[in-house]
Amino acid sequence: MQLIAIKVVVPIIGVCYLVFIWIPGKSIIAAYIVLGVLGATSFTLLPVTLEWLADDTQPASPEVSSTLCWMGGQLCGVLFTLIMQSLKTHGDSSVPDGDMTRCVTD
Repeated sequence: MQLIAIKVVVPIIGVCYLVFIWIPGKSIIAAYIVLGVLGATSFTLLPVTLEWLADDTQPASPEVSSTLCWMGGQLCGVLFTLIMQSLKTHGDSSVPDGDMTRCVTD
C-alpha cells in the first residue's frame, strides 16, 4: 500500500516542480495553486516514506534508518549549496555580480 502511495504522489510532485518553472511571470493565483498541491503532496509523502523506510530496513531500528535518511538529505543540501555558490560569477563586468549564469548549461 505504501509503494502505491509513493508511486502516485512522486510524479505529482515532479509535475508541480516542472510547472512552477514557467509560472513566475504569469499569475500569482496559479503559483498559489501549484504550491498548494506541492505542499499537500509533500506533506502526504513524508510519513508514508518514513513508514516504508522503517518496514524496508526491518532488522534495523526505525530510528536508525530514518536518522540516516535525514542525514543523507542534509548532506545533499550542503553539497548542492556549496556547488551552487562556487558557480556564481565573480568579477565579470558583463553580468551582475552573483549572477547564476554559469549554473545553466547551454
